[in-house]
Amino acid sequence: MFEPHLDLSDIGAQDTERDQKILSRCLAALAVYLQAGCTEKEAALSVWDGSDDNGIDAAFFDPSDLRVILVQSKWINKGSGEPEAKELGAFTKGARDVIEQDNTGFRAALHARFSDVALRLANPGTSVHLVVVTTGASAVAKHGMAILDSFAKDLNGNDPDAIASFEVMGLTEVYSGLAHDPTQSNVAMTLPLEHVPHSRL
Repeated sequence: MFEPHLDLSDIGAQDTERDQKILSRCLAALAVYLQAGCTEKEAALSVWDGSDDNGIDAAFFDPSDLRVILVQSKWINKGSGEPEAKELGAFTKGARDVIEQDNTGFRAALHARFSDVALRLANPGTSVHLVVVTTGASAVAKHGMAILDSFAKDLNGNDPDAIASFEVMGLTEVYSGLAHDPTQSNVAMTLPLEHVPHSRL
């Protein structure tokens, strides 16, 4: 769905972690795709993953909801586990930097995209939604959750109209999102006739 549209120029052909890095970027794109209902290409182009991304793997402005979606993705081969608290700390720090328009933690190649997202967030009425997406657990441990909670509480304060929110998408939510995606439901399948019960012929 997403790999053909991703920028993979920074991942060498001989990189021993090439597949893992590509899968992680596809996962970040999937989170944006499911959250915003955008096209596969738009989701892939939202991916920031790489060195000096300040913990943010994708960023997308959803005009229908006036919100900026920031994603941290972690591909976990064994299908269990969760991001570490320090990774979530880096993610929320990156999100704060975007909100405060401080690009010093981002590589120069991201500055133009950073500026676009930061300006969107500066507009009144625009909210920020953090998404932690993994192929592991659908919840994070206590210390990680405290970091995400602190981020939202600091930004929202006592304002009844919250401008910051977050969610965790684990393997269950990833599978569910793909299973209920109407654009992926018309997959062509070939079945040899000898495997079809005679009563169906």
